[in-house]
Amino acid sequence: MTKNKKVVATIGVLGVLALGGASYAALQSDNDDANNEVTKTASAKRSSTSSAKKIAVTTYPTTAQTGDASSKVTADGTVDLSKMKVTGSGVKVSDKTITISKGGTYYMTGSASDAQIVVDAGDKDEVTIIMNGVNLTSTTGPAIYEKNADKTIISSANNSINLIDGGTIADTDEEKAAIYATHDLTFKGDGVVAINGDSKDAVYTKDDLKIKSGTVFAKAIKDGLVGHDSVHITDGTVNVSAGDDAIESNQDNDENKGLVEIIGGDVTVATGTEDGNHGISAERKLVISGGKIAVTSSYEGMQANEIDIDGGETTISSTDDAVNASGSYKTPILNITAGKLVFLAGGDGLDSNGDITMSGGTVEAMINSSPDNEAVDLDGTLTFTGGTMLYGGTGTGATFDNAYVKLPSGVKQGDKVTVVDDANKTIASYTVNADGDTVAVASTDIKSGSTYKVTVNGTTTEVTAGTGLTEGMAGGGPAGGMR
Repeated sequence: MTKNKKVVATIGVLGVLALGGASYAALQSDNDDANNEVTKTASAKRSSTSSAKKIAVTTYPTTAQTGDASSKVTADGTVDLSKMKVTGSGVKVSDKTITISKGGTYYMTGSASDAQIVVDAGDKDEVTIIMNGVNLTSTTGPAIYEKNADKTIISSANNSINLIDGGTIADTDEEKAAIYATHDLTFKGDGVVAINGDSKDAVYTKDDLKIKSGTVFAKAIKDGLVGHDSVHITDGTVNVSAGDDAIESNQDNDENKGLVEIIGGDVTVATGTEDGNHGISAERKLVISGGKIAVTSSYEGMQANEIDIDGGETTISSTDDAVNASGSYKTPILNITAGKLVFLAGGDGLDSNGDITMSGGTVEAMINSSPDNEAVDLDGTLTFTGGTMLYGGTGTGATFDNAYVKLPSGVKQGDKVTVVDDANKTIASYTVNADGDTVAVASTDIKSGSTYKVTVNGTTTEVTAGTGLTEGMAGGGPAGGMR
C-alpha cells in the first residue's frame, strides 16, 4: 500500500518483475471454484466397526449424503428433518422450527426447506448437534441460530455430507449469518459441513469459533468465518470463499481478544481483491504455528496489529500487501520465527507500520507492483537474526543492514536457486514461485565481502556478498565468470 513513511530498515528491489499470467496463476487453487460438484474418492482402509468407503471432498458439495449412523445410539434426542419428527427429550418441533431447550446430544438427518434449528438452552448447557446427511435451508434468517447456551458443537457424522443454506438477512439484522451463535461455537467430526451465506456471512459467533476436525466449506457474499472474540483452527480441512474477509476476528474492546490462531489443519481461503478484503484478518493478533494455509486470492493476504508466524506452510496471492501488520493498539509488529512463507503480492510484500523481526524460517517474497512498493516495507526497525529470505520485484531500493547476495540474472517461475559458501555448505535453496528480473537472497550466514556460489538451474556464478542495500541493490554482484 502506498504510504509516505520514514524507513529505518527495509528491503526493496528496483527492477522489473516480468510476471506473466501463468506465473500469477501458479498461486491460485482450484478450491476457490465454489460451484463445482463434489468429488469422491474411495479409500482402501476399513475400520473395525464399519466397511463404508471413505470420501474426499475437494470442492463445495451440492448434494447431501448420509454416512455412518452409529452415533445415533448416544443421542438424547433425534430429529428427522424430512418428516419434521423428533424423539427424546429436550427438543421439539413447531411450524418447521426445531428448538433445542436443554444441554445434550441431538442427532439429525433428512432435508427441510424454509426451516430453522434454534438452540435456546440454559446458560451453562453444552449442546452437540450431530449431522448425518442434513440438507437444511432457511428462507429468512439463519438456518441454525444459537440463541442461548454455554457452547454449541456441530459434529459431522463419519462420511456424511451436510448442507446448510441461510435465508435472507438484512444489513440491519443482528443474526447476520447462515449459522449464527451468541456464544462459543465449535465444528468437529469426520464428515463434511458446507455453509452457504448467500445473503451475508456464512458463520458468525459473538464469542469463540473453533474448528477441531472434519471438513468445513463456507461461501459467503460478505464474510466467511467470523469469531468475534477469536478463531482457533487446530485440525481438519477448511475451505472458504468470501466476498469480504474470509476468516476474521473483529473484537476491538478487549486486549486478549480479536485473535486468530491456526495451529494445524489444511486451510484454503479466497476473497475479493478490492479495497479492504483480507484472506485472514484479526483485530489484534494473528498466530500461525502449524498447518498448511493457502490464501489463493485477496486484496491483502493477512492483516493484524501483531502477526506471529511460528510454523506451518503459508502461501499468499494478493493484489495489494501480502502480510500487513497495522493498527493502533500497540506498535504493529510482524514476528517470523519458523515455518515457510511464500507469496506473490501486487503491493508491498511484508509490510509493517511498526517493526519486523525474523529469527528463523524461510520466506520467499516476490512482488509484482509499482515502484513505490517494496518486498519488505516498514516504518520501524528490522531485526534480522536468523532464517533465510529470497526477495525480488519492482519496489524501490532501501537499506538492509544484513548481508545478501544478488542473483547474477533474473529468474523464471520454477527455477531452482541455491547459495553455497566456500566450505560447500548450502546457505539457501529455493524453487522460485514467480518470474523476477532482480532477486537477492539474505541470510545471517552470508557475510559481506565473502564470495558465494550462486546456482540458477544448474548454472553457477561466484558472487561477492554486499550489505547496505540501496537503489538497484548496489554491490553483491558477480565476482567471476560462469562456472
